Amino acid sequence: MRKQHILLIAAVSVAMAGCSSMSKNEKMSAVNAEHYEVDWEYVSMVEKSNRNGAAPARVIWVNPPVKKTEEGR
Repeated sequence: MRKQHILLIAAVSVAMAGCSSMSKNEKMSAVNAEHYEVDWEYVSMVEKSNRNGAAPARVIWVNPPVKKTEEGR
């Protein structure tokens, strides 16, 4: 029984330490996530430029460019 109490206290302590170590930006990123959208205009420009180049390559967007929407301003 005592072992369970110690494990519970340790787990709660670790969880609280993790939450308190988050920066303000990390906390706000989840709140403001809906205020960004993929910048399709820029994506189109880059892909078009790639197709017209001398040696076109395949573009794979790992983190596509984003822009703020009107709600985010």
